Amino acid sequence: MGYTLLSKSNRYAEAEKYLQQALKLEPGEAVVIDSYGWLQFKLGNNERALGYLQQAYEKQQENEIAAHLAEVLWALGRKDEARELFDKAIKDAPDDEYLLDFQRRILNGAQK
Repeated sequence: MGYTLLSKSNRYAEAEKYLQQALKLEPGEAVVIDSYGWLQFKLGNNERALGYLQQAYEKQQENEIAAHLAEVLWALGRKDEARELFDKAIKDAPDDEYLLDFQRRILNGAQK
């Protein structure tokens, strides 16, 4: 529920309550950690987001997590790291919707 509120609306305070509860129930679950990190990014807490997203990616090298982590790295000015992470992930999953969205919005936008 928390991720749905986060991704489909701007009801971040409500999403945070659900995601905090999810973290308490499943503190080691990569997708929950990712969702909470992504929420922190949406709230403008980029450094905090980075910590959660790195932790999630260490636990599970999943494409959506990679895209989220790359976007936060990019926002923090760590563009070489973001590109390196993206290149590694897209090589393994060239049709992944999350990676392609990152490429379209961020990487292609940077070339203009």
